[in-house]
Amino acid sequence: MANGELVVVTDRGIAKAMIVPIPGGDQMAVGIEEGWLTPPKKTGPLNSPLNLKGGIRTLDAINEDRGT
Repeated sequence: MANGELVVVTDRGIAKAMIVPIPGGDQMAVGIEEGWLTPPKKTGPLNSPLNLKGGIRTLDAINEDRGT
């Protein structure tokens, strides 16, 4: 399925269903080809998240920004 092939499901040699790719399912590849997406510079596993120590909770910062 990853390469867009069609899979036919059979029961005792009789076709019962077809599994097909979703139309337009690879929108990222289309976007890169059309130029409205930039491909990643680096692929593979992501780095570990940073462990940042903040002085204020996210909720408090949002409330402060909103003036509430």
